[in-house]
Amino acid sequence: MPVIATNYAGLQTTIGDSGILVGSGVDSEAYTREFRVEFVEKCIEILKDRELWKKWSDRGKMNAAKHTWENAAKNLVSSLF
Repeated sequence: MPVIATNYAGLQTTIGDSGILVGSGVDSEAYTREFRVEFVEKCIEILKDRELWKKWSDRGKMNAAKHTWENAAKNLVSSLF
């Protein structure tokens, strides 16, 4: 499933280039009309284009594979020692 999210805070790091980030990252921007229009446009664009859907789905799967409990444990242990 492709990821479309606001370009804010931790989502910038977690999603990175594996999803579509909407907006400039300014707090409370998601409440503006412009943000909502852009978000809906991105959703419609990806729903209409099968290749675009696949591209973002594949990127999301690759990114999700990095965020396993095993990798989280390894990162925690390496940061402690």
